Amino acid sequence: MDTYRYDDCSYVWNIPTEDRCRWVKETKDCFTDSVIQYTEILFCSFGSENTFLFTIGLTIMVIWLLYLFLILGTTADNFFCPSLAVIASVLQLSDNIAGVTILAFGNGAPDIFTSLVSGTDEGIIMFTELIGAGVFVTAIIAGSVAVVKPFRVLLKPLMRDACFYIVTVCWISYVIKDGTVHLWEAISFVLCYLLFISLVVIMQIYENREERLKSRIPSVPDPDILRTYLANKDKDIIPRIPVKGRAVRLRTKMDIAIAVELGKEQRQNRTTLPEEMVVEDVDRPKGLFKEFLYDINPIGEEDWTSANRLVKFILIIRSPVMLLLQLFIPLVNMTTVKRGWTKLLNCFQLCVTPTLSLFLLNVKNIFGQLSRLPSHFHPRSVVWKTHFGPVSVVPIFLVVGTVIGVIVFLMTHVDRVPKFHNAFAFFGFLAAMLTVYLVAGEVMAVLQCVGYAFSISDAMLGITFLAWGNSVGGECNNIIVK
Repeated sequence: MDTYRYDDCSYVWNIPTEDRCRWVKETKDCFTDSVIQYTEILFCSFGSENTFLFTIGLTIMVIWLLYLFLILGTTADNFFCPSLAVIASVLQLSDNIAGVTILAFGNGAPDIFTSLVSGTDEGIIMFTELIGAGVFVTAIIAGSVAVVKPFRVLLKPLMRDACFYIVTVCWISYVIKDGTVHLWEAISFVLCYLLFISLVVIMQIYENREERLKSRIPSVPDPDILRTYLANKDKDIIPRIPVKGRAVRLRTKMDIAIAVELGKEQRQNRTTLPEEMVVEDVDRPKGLFKEFLYDINPIGEEDWTSANRLVKFILIIRSPVMLLLQLFIPLVNMTTVKRGWTKLLNCFQLCVTPTLSLFLLNVKNIFGQLSRLPSHFHPRSVVWKTHFGPVSVVPIFLVVGTVIGVIVFLMTHVDRVPKFHNAFAFFGFLAAMLTVYLVAGEVMAVLQCVGYAFSISDAMLGITFLAWGNSVGGECNNIIVK
């Protein structure tokens, strides 16, 4: 501990016990841009003089950290990713492109925002957390899924992804070895990702071309003949199959018959979905207010009845956060009844969510800087300090949002999904992104507090607790899917 500088908050254990609270309050490094100053609470409210009280305070911090990770996972899985899936559908992105762009961004949202809020002084946390999370995902998650249910790995995508990951990690390690990341080096990281996307697109185009060629030729029982045809398809060695001819026409008729039967089966599968949705819709209460109360219920009846005791406990402790998220984050989900459309709830979100978002951003700024401001400063004045001309921004947001909400309320129906409903996916994406950003800031602050208490380095925090917390949700999801 003697290696820490005096202005480093980790130096707190070298300060006499009776002076630690005052030193924490006066040291800039001990303050974080979070709503709650956890280090000050731990060393002042609980104190380090009494080991028992300090242990209780530290235990509360760890429990709160786990709860924050639960909020991150809930927001990403229940709101962020569904919105991104709808956005990918609206933009007509293929599965591969959406998987390596929008959906990858959704799954990595906790990692992205905890890295963004780490700040320049804690850059080591950013790199170690991202690399640690990558190792956790590729080793622990993949290994756990393989243990639960062994599966066959596709060689080409695996080699492509593994090679890119190894090369990128090596390049990152080379760049940060001098402790500085220059602009061109940061741009090179982005270019590596763009190159990866380009390769995915090229491979997808090639695979689609091969599938089209296979579908255009008659079924060949001998795989050697098929490979010979595909290898020489661009040459004149193999003549084109004549369009007219009895044998070909017979084969074509058979293919058409099979295609018709497959089409019937697909249509039957598609027609079963609305029937299931109708059954689910029967159990759904009718009416404006009943539907509103049903959709803001934080614990679904089906989830509760099918859950074991541990899952029920998690559902209970998650319910307050889930209620708030459902109230303020619009949700468009293609797998739910009416794609998540609830007239009263969605109109309420249009009225309140923009103003609440602005308020939360200001609250974060207020409490993050409050202890550094003079004692006579009144914090609520910051919220109303942002002006657009002579008028404050907050009432503008409130008035505009209310007007839009009332217009949508008058133009829409309870039992019919409006044509512009997909626009709520973009709205929900922004609201979920803000939530993840705010919670990620609290996660970083608690982690730093725990690090100061245990004298754990930022690098160790990033590669362990932060990486585990941001990735454990993905592990559970992948195991459940398998």
